[in-house]
Amino acid sequence: MSEEPQQADPTCLVFLPALGQLPTDWQDQVVAVPTDWRCWVPWLRGLKPTDRGTFDLDAAVGDLVSFLETHGVRRTHVVGLSLGALVAARLAAQHPELVDRLVLAGQYDAPSRSAVRAQRRALKLTPRRVLAGRHLDKDRLLAALAELERLDPAGDRERVHAPTLDLPGPERMNQQDPQAFNQAVLDFLRDPG
Repeated sequence: MSEEPQQADPTCLVFLPALGQLPTDWQDQVVAVPTDWRCWVPWLRGLKPTDRGTFDLDAAVGDLVSFLETHGVRRTHVVGLSLGALVAARLAAQHPELVDRLVLAGQYDAPSRSAVRAQRRALKLTPRRVLAGRHLDKDRLLAALAELERLDPAGDRERVHAPTLDLPGPERMNQQDPQAFNQAVLDFLRDPG
């Protein structure tokens, strides 16, 4: 009796947004992904308007692991921007078996306390209706900034063994120059070496 050839798993890709971004802010990236890849842009725990809790890095990683298991993903590429990059780095550090290649974009090191305080002051001045118009909740964003201020991701980056592309740049670099961002990311993810 002959065995059926085993079909390879499709290439999978997860984009993790920055603080204040919506999954729809990654539309330019999603449409650029090869059509035979599986691609997702999940909410980070505590940032979706209907979530009950607030952002927590370890809980966000746990949710991402559950999300991947639910979708039958054994290995995936992960692209994180700013806050999403912190989640991506911790995922790769704690669950190296899940991460094939990693892209860390934007300002993904833990921001200084003064930088977080400045962001918090700016956010407090932003009218709630402006954020609500983007389907964002001001209190959730403020709570995430408070978590960032307490966060110490030291060591996550050093424990990452997956091939990694570092893309320093502005907070919304995927939206400011999507063509250049997509080119850099996809060239790296497709590189067989």
